[in-house]
Amino acid sequence: MKKISFFGLLLLFTAMSVNAQKGSSFGINAGLNFNSNGELSELGELSLSSATQGGFHVGVYGKLGNKIFLRPEVWYTKTQSGYNEADLKTSKIDVPVLAGVKLFGLNFFAGPAIQILLDSEIDGTSIIDEAKAFTIGTQLGVGINLGKKLGLDFRYERGMNSNEVSLLNKVTTIDAERIDLRQKQLILSLSLKL
Repeated sequence: MKKISFFGLLLLFTAMSVNAQKGSSFGINAGLNFNSNGELSELGELSLSSATQGGFHVGVYGKLGNKIFLRPEVWYTKTQSGYNEADLKTSKIDVPVLAGVKLFGLNFFAGPAIQILLDSEIDGTSIIDEAKAFTIGTQLGVGINLGKKLGLDFRYERGMNSNEVSLLNKVTTIDAERIDLRQKQLILSLSLKL
């Protein structure tokens, strides 16, 4: 309940701030995530890297400013990474807070992305109790406006802090000791200004 209240207040603050800024906007966005997670490891040795697979995100954004801007966002993200032995499925709330500049008709931006893990399972077994629920990553990217209402962004995201989970006490079919849940992903996002 605290998470929902926090995000409700963040969304309200963003909406009120957007209305107070000239050249600012508010809208929705959705898109595709092409991600891979960290490695499965056995006794400290690299065992298996994840294959890049897909996912999606949907959310809202606010943009404060025009030529130089701040763009806080709140997304629901669902991804899947494949290993030879099992699939890792993750759902989370992402809160990127991006600072950017508009140059040559393109928006260049970067900033931290707070990630709140909602669910994570490997081979059908939940590992949410073992994982850190709150992590920080970073995003950087470029976007272009497609008319007055649409925008298209291309981003790279990387988890910054370690989020390893022990698999020794779990009942899975994989032969590994630990899994690193940090994501590396390419994100393609379409936004609609409201």
